Amino acid sequence: MSKLIILSGPSGVGKGTIEALLLKNKHLLIKLAISATTRKKRKNEIDGVNYFFLTEQMFKKKIENEEFIEWSRHFNNYYGTLKSQIEFIKSQNYIPLLEIDTTGAKNIIESYQKKGKLSELLTIFILPPSLEVLKNRIEKRLTETYVQINQRLEKAKSEIKIKNLFQFQVVNDNLEQCVNELEKIISKVVEKS
Repeated sequence: MSKLIILSGPSGVGKGTIEALLLKNKHLLIKLAISATTRKKRKNEIDGVNYFFLTEQMFKKKIENEEFIEWSRHFNNYYGTLKSQIEFIKSQNYIPLLEIDTTGAKNIIESYQKKGKLSELLTIFILPPSLEVLKNRIEKRLTETYVQINQRLEKAKSEIKIKNLFQFQVVNDNLEQCVNELEKIISKVVEKS
């Protein structure tokens, strides 16, 4: 099983919810690759379960040592996926699932393309039904200010422009239908592996 599954899309599109539902399906043989971050651990978060929480110095050392398959910096914090996490999941005969932002996804796709290894990736872009629906979803979270919501929507517009880099684009209009479609896509990949 040499595949690596990348699930990406704009903030607020439902990636986390979709990922949680996909991971419940034991027939898919997928496991989430836990990201590393320099952001502070929130209450109820567990190191090695929610994230690998690293100091900025530790994170930068891992960048220098080329230990990340992808990494980026957002709002003064670093986020990335460790190569060791991918290898660990593969050693357990599971397919690693990366639920990452579009910057990280684009970096991986371009890197694999340069190496001639695109066939090792399954890339899926989750789209909102519309920007208006996306705005409503973000507003319902009650976690962002009006300014932050507008910033996220502007970012979403630019992120949607790269959707054609991905092999599949799935609209999250109806959560159950979206997850069913993703399960079918992933199942076909698992059967071929």
